[in-house]
Amino acid sequence: MSSEDKLIILKEVRHKSFIMERNKQDLRNHLSTVTAEDKCVNDCMAELVKMEQEKKARMEELRQLDNDMACIQIIVDQANQARIEAFSGARSSYGQFSTVKKHVDMLRSEGLGLETSQGLDEEAMEVINRLGIGSDHEPSQENRQTVSSKLSHM
Repeated sequence: MSSEDKLIILKEVRHKSFIMERNKQDLRNHLSTVTAEDKCVNDCMAELVKMEQEKKARMEELRQLDNDMACIQIIVDQANQARIEAFSGARSSYGQFSTVKKHVDMLRSEGLGLETSQGLDEEAMEVINRLGIGSDHEPSQENRQTVSSKLSHM
């Protein structure tokens, strides 16, 4: 092989060696980037798993809150029904009391010449008037709410 052929081969080896080194450096850069991106993906996936677990926990809290709210609504409905029944009972009892008192007072004053009987005490009359028990109409929804709040303070 001639010197010229060797020189051509040497130039080609040198050129290919340069390309090979450049490719090797590119490969190192890409491998480094892949490693960094792989770490980033793993970190992001771990964070995503944590967020999904947190979401599930919060969804469970919301479900429990919905259940609690449903239970409270049932209690409110039952309490409201009990209040309506108590109001109706109080109205009926007051009506019966008033009717009997009028009759007893008439018998006492006209038949026996006595003074009228003692009525309800002032505190009971205040509650009756405040609740509208002595009136001939049902209290409005707004008045019922007021009545409920007043009853809770008694």
